[in-house]
Amino acid sequence: DLLDALAPATGGVDVSDGLLADAAWLARASGVALELDRSACLESPAASAEERGATWVLGGGDDYELLATAARPLPGFRIVGRVCPGPPALRWTDGSPAGSAGWDHGGHA
Repeated sequence: DLLDALAPATGGVDVSDGLLADAAWLARASGVALELDRSACLESPAASAEERGATWVLGGGDDYELLATAARPLPGFRIVGRVCPGPPALRWTDGSPAGSAGWDHGGHA
């Protein structure tokens, strides 16, 4: 079922190093800007913002969720943002930089 749902995807990454870190990686690798809806991102089924705090939801690792891009909504996926033209960047819907908090494999969190 998952492979069928992902068939129309144009890009994707597993979110194991933190949503912001992996979304920033996807934007750079794809050469696009990603605009994220902060409130939609905080609705993570891995843990709500109330349970763990926004920092954990946006920058925590080992969530093992998928972030995918597609021209149309994918069945079973929640929309958390959109792909925008322009140089690779990660920003919130208000245009401010979203940062790239998450696990740093160089030894820093």
